[in-house]
Amino acid sequence: MVRRRAVGASVAAAFLFSVLLLSNAALLVSSQGQEQLAAEADEVSATYIRAQVAAATYGLQVLDRVQAALASGPMQCSSAVSSLGRDVAMAAGREVIDSTVVQGEASLAPTGAMTYDAPLLQPFNGSKAGDLGILMNLTYSGSDGMGEVRYSRSISEVLSLPVSLPAILSVCGSLASAVQPLLSNSSSVCSERAALSELAPAESALSQEASAEGLGVSLSYEGGASTCHPHFLGVVRQPGVSGPDGPFTVTVEQQLGSPEQ
Repeated sequence: MVRRRAVGASVAAAFLFSVLLLSNAALLVSSQGQEQLAAEADEVSATYIRAQVAAATYGLQVLDRVQAALASGPMQCSSAVSSLGRDVAMAAGREVIDSTVVQGEASLAPTGAMTYDAPLLQPFNGSKAGDLGILMNLTYSGSDGMGEVRYSRSISEVLSLPVSLPAILSVCGSLASAVQPLLSNSSSVCSERAALSELAPAESALSQEASAEGLGVSLSYEGGASTCHPHFLGVVRQPGVSGPDGPFTVTVEQQLGSPEQ
């Protein structure tokens, strides 16, 4: 009987030791799992931050390209939108920071107010009615050193430059309307003096319209009156536009009438 009790005590002790051993092992595995999850969470967070920086870098390149196109010289009223669209589309590219890649495509954004919560690109994040909006389609992907994907996301964001393109094009239309009577009755405009005299009231009205939108406008006689075929040059400017490379001027022009042969 004594021996049985001793054996029973030994079995109970062994069982208790095994339970404690398994419990400690479970705690160790649990701790290691938590550390691994924490490390993975840190890596995902770091990848996300790198993705934001890469996206901001790409966005800045898009804005730089658009600003350079706008500031490089006068655009034509009739082709300003399509010309800008081509310049924006050419900004497609990718940015890589460590193991994080951002692939992007850009296009002119639809008209309307849109937002983009990218503090790295203030004040060019988001768009409001009247701005030149730029839509970016971005794909983020990040991986660890072993090539395992830790972060993947596709989103659309909007940036903008405070270019009043709708107002500029509206003044372009007014330029054509103002000069049309002179072109229709060109037989009465057969000298430079007559052309300049006829232009004065039209230019005054255009200046009022343009200044209300923060724009400048000029309407100049280019020649042709000696043959009773005058032609004119209308120019619309938006000065002091804020861009990532500093203030710049947007210039759009329109030839009105047929140049003298």
